[in-house]
Amino acid sequence: MELRDQRTVLSCLRNTANRRKSYKLRFLLKITATFCFFFALALNVHSQVTVSANLTDGTGATYRTAYLHFQLLNCGDNFPTVPSQPGMIVQDSFDIHPTLNTGLVTGTLIGNDQILCGNIASTWCQVTPMKDSSHPLRDGQPYVICASLSLSSSCYPGTGGTWNPLLAQPMTSPPPAPGFLSVYENPTLGQYISQPGGTSLVFQGLGSFDFSQLLQLRRTLMDLAYTLRN
Repeated sequence: MELRDQRTVLSCLRNTANRRKSYKLRFLLKITATFCFFFALALNVHSQVTVSANLTDGTGATYRTAYLHFQLLNCGDNFPTVPSQPGMIVQDSFDIHPTLNTGLVTGTLIGNDQILCGNIASTWCQVTPMKDSSHPLRDGQPYVICASLSLSSSCYPGTGGTWNPLLAQPMTSPPPAPGFLSVYENPTLGQYISQPGGTSLVFQGLGSFDFSQLLQLRRTLMDLAYTLRN
């Protein structure tokens, strides 16, 4: 076999090996992407609650335009977050409307037990059945709507992955208070730090803290007190 023929054969073998490597790489990427998709989907399903309701009038006929209005409450000054889905923006006010064919109100929402405010699951939902955008069918009621199927003192009957206002019991005692608040707001403008009674404010970290103005104010007050005494 001539040298040129040998080079041609080697080149073909290299191209075949490269194609095989490329095929394996594409196959692995597809498997990884599929796994990531189903993993994210599982996290999303785990945190959601399926809502179903049939809103009727006094005769038992289904309201075709009635819907449920949800208002997320008791988050304090925190932004509501879902740890299993860090990129999710939790809406604090939204509606679930009926389907056009049946008039049944169906949809999904994030369970209150999945929402953290200052690292505390403190929220509940004020749920109001609405005849239309300006006429409620009745006053709103507070509910703790849970996605977890495990028993919890903060979750009420009729919750745990599914929720129907006809079966659910309104909240009788509120969840715990929301967690920490951010006191670092805008360093270029004036701000106040309000510390709740019975608690303490501790400065921690490896950085530096400049209290020079406070020290200067303390010296000024001490000089003033000394002057008044004399």
